[in-house]
Amino acid sequence: MLSQQFKLNLPSKMPDGGYSDADHKQAFLGFLKFVKSNLGGQTAVRVDSHWATQAMALQGFADFVTPDMVLREDRLGDDLEILAATVGKNTMPLLAEQTDPYADRLMSIYDADIEAAVLDVYQRDYDAFGFGAYA
Repeated sequence: MLSQQFKLNLPSKMPDGGYSDADHKQAFLGFLKFVKSNLGGQTAVRVDSHWATQAMALQGFADFVTPDMVLREDRLGDDLEILAATVGKNTMPLLAEQTDPYADRLMSIYDADIEAAVLDVYQRDYDAFGFGAYA
C-alpha cells in the first residue's frame, strides 16, 4: 500500500547497497505524507502508536487517568528534576545527548524539507510540547 498509493520506493531487503540517502529521503518524505493522511483518517490503516501524535497518546491516557505531569522537550531537564524530587531523589543522571540508534542515518538526509514535512504532520505537538527543529 505504501509503495502503490504513496509512491514509496522501498527496497525488498535491508541493507541494500543500492538504496542511497536520496532514495531514503524520498521514501521518508513519502512516509510522512502517508502519516499525515493516516492521522487525518484518510487511510484504511489504523493509527499506530509509533507515529501517533503525542497529543493523541496523552488523550488516550487521559481516558483512563489524568496524568500528574506532562514533561516538555524544551524544559525536560528541569521537569525530570521536579519528577525526581517528588519521589525523594536529590540527584538524577544526566540526559544522554543521543539515544536513537538511527540518528546518524536521519542526519544524513535531514534538511529543511524534512523538517517542514515533519512540522506539517506534527504542528500541534510542536506547539503543545515544546518541540523544536531536529537539528
